Amino acid sequence: MDLLRKFMILVVLKLVLIAALVGYLHYTNRGIFQGSSVSGLPDGRIRADRTTVMSHNFGSVSFNWYGEEIGIFMAYYEGEELVLRESVAAFGTRGASLLGGTAQWVLTMSGNTREELRAYIGIQGALAQGYFDFSQIDFTPGLIVRADMTIPNRPITGGERYVLQVWQTGTSWRADNNPFHPEALRGNEKTAILYIVFE
Repeated sequence: MDLLRKFMILVVLKLVLIAALVGYLHYTNRGIFQGSSVSGLPDGRIRADRTTVMSHNFGSVSFNWYGEEIGIFMAYYEGEELVLRESVAAFGTRGASLLGGTAQWVLTMSGNTREELRAYIGIQGALAQGYFDFSQIDFTPGLIVRADMTIPNRPITGGERYVLQVWQTGTSWRADNNPFHPEALRGNEKTAILYIVFE
């Protein structure tokens, strides 16, 4: 009887472990559960890739989003005043569907002059790209580049602005890393914010 009980406990433990492993693989879109999602990333999430926190001139994020549109935008402020808001790149579908892929950006330079910001959104083999003429913003002297943006570790909220990178003159910054807050904008002469929105 004791041997049978031990055997049954072992079988139950193995089944629990297998169920936990299958659940983990499904949750993180790995193996047979990947489909058109980014592997290792749960549905409805965004994560910064390593380059985002290592460079002032390029970066990348991965995402799995069920929706209709993803857009990358540039907003430029002088103090608290919004001077321009421009779409840099956008990817859209007819009707909501799973959009798993990456968004990347690179800032081209000529000497110490920033010239053009190029942005790419790649989803399941399709690519949307665009650019922003960075030379229209005069950041000399005193430019500070914030490449240490923190993508929140929580599900994506449709319509929310997820900051990818910030360029500013001045040192005003908030502990909550919200460059759109009037307090943060007020303390800087100029602020350019690159961000992504999921709809």
